[in-house]
Amino acid sequence: MSGIEFFIKHCDGKFTDEDVSKEIFPFVNAYYERYYLTDYGLRVVDDLKEVPFGFIGTWENYHDFEYTIDYAYQDYKDQKLYLN
Repeated sequence: MSGIEFFIKHCDGKFTDEDVSKEIFPFVNAYYERYYLTDYGLRVVDDLKEVPFGFIGTWENYHDFEYTIDYAYQDYKDQKLYLN
Protein backbone atom coordinates (compact mmCIF):
# COMPACT_ATOMS: atom_id res chain seq x y z
CA MET A 1 0.00 0.00 0.00
CA SER A 2 1.39 3.40 -0.91
CA GLY A 3 1.46 6.33 1.47
CA ILE A 4 -1.30 8.02 -0.50
CA GLU A 5 -3.50 4.90 -0.31
CA PHE A 6 -2.89 4.61 3.44
CA PHE A 7 -3.64 8.29 3.94
CA ILE A 8 -6.95 8.05 2.09
CA LYS A 9 -8.02 4.69 3.53
CA HIS A 10 -7.05 5.15 7.17
CA CYS A 11 -7.02 8.93 7.64
CA ASP A 12 -9.96 9.91 5.42
CA GLY A 13 -7.53 12.08 3.50
CA LYS A 14 -7.03 14.32 6.53
CA PHE A 15 -3.69 14.97 8.20
CA THR A 16 -4.19 15.89 11.86
CA ASP A 17 -2.00 16.40 14.90
CA GLU A 18 -3.05 12.92 16.06
CA ASP A 19 -1.10 11.48 13.11
CA VAL A 20 2.22 12.90 14.36
CA SER A 21 4.17 12.28 17.55
CA LYS A 22 4.23 15.15 20.03
CA GLU A 23 8.02 15.29 19.75
CA ILE A 24 8.07 16.28 16.10
CA PHE A 25 4.67 17.97 15.80
CA PRO A 26 6.08 21.53 16.07
CA PHE A 27 8.42 20.80 13.15
CA VAL A 28 5.77 19.10 11.02
CA ASN A 29 3.21 21.83 11.61
CA ALA A 30 5.53 24.74 10.89
CA TYR A 31 7.43 23.05 8.04
CA TYR A 32 4.25 22.10 6.23
CA GLU A 33 2.80 25.59 6.60
CA ARG A 34 5.94 27.47 5.52
CA TYR A 35 8.31 25.32 3.48
CA TYR A 36 6.84 22.02 2.31
CA LEU A 37 5.06 23.17 -0.84
CA THR A 38 8.07 25.22 -1.94
CA ASP A 39 10.47 22.32 -1.31
CA TYR A 40 8.08 19.92 -3.01
CA GLY A 41 7.81 22.15 -6.06
CA LEU A 42 11.55 22.70 -6.31
CA ARG A 43 12.36 18.99 -6.00
CA VAL A 44 9.53 17.45 -7.98
CA VAL A 45 8.87 19.99 -10.71
CA ASP A 46 12.26 21.67 -11.13
CA ASP A 47 14.67 18.79 -10.37
CA LEU A 48 12.74 15.68 -11.40
CA LYS A 49 10.50 17.27 -14.05
CA GLU A 50 7.48 15.36 -12.72
CA VAL A 51 3.82 16.29 -12.55
CA PRO A 52 3.26 17.66 -9.02
CA PHE A 53 0.11 15.79 -8.00
CA GLY A 54 1.11 12.52 -9.61
CA PHE A 55 4.53 12.28 -8.03
CA ILE A 56 4.40 10.66 -4.59
CA GLY A 57 2.65 7.38 -5.17
CA THR A 58 5.43 4.80 -5.09
CA TRP A 59 8.27 4.00 -2.70
CA GLU A 60 10.74 5.12 -5.35
CA ASN A 61 8.98 8.49 -5.53
CA TYR A 62 9.02 8.78 -1.76
CA HIS A 63 12.75 8.04 -1.60
CA ASP A 64 13.36 10.73 -4.25
CA PHE A 65 11.83 13.31 -1.88
CA GLU A 66 12.73 11.79 1.49
CA TYR A 67 16.13 13.47 1.80
CA THR A 68 14.53 16.91 1.40
CA ILE A 69 12.36 16.43 4.48
CA ASP A 70 15.15 14.72 6.42
CA TYR A 71 17.48 17.62 5.66
CA ALA A 72 14.88 20.19 6.80
CA TYR A 73 14.26 18.22 10.01
CA GLN A 74 17.98 18.05 10.76
CA ASP A 75 18.27 21.82 10.20
CA TYR A 76 15.34 22.28 12.57
CA LYS A 77 17.00 20.13 15.24
CA ASP A 78 20.28 22.02 14.76
CA GLN A 79 18.34 25.31 15.02
CA LYS A 80 19.34 26.31 11.49
CA LEU A 81 15.75 26.29 10.28
CA TYR A 82 13.63 28.71 12.23
CA LEU A 83 9.99 27.88 12.19
CA ASN A 84 8.57 30.27 14.79
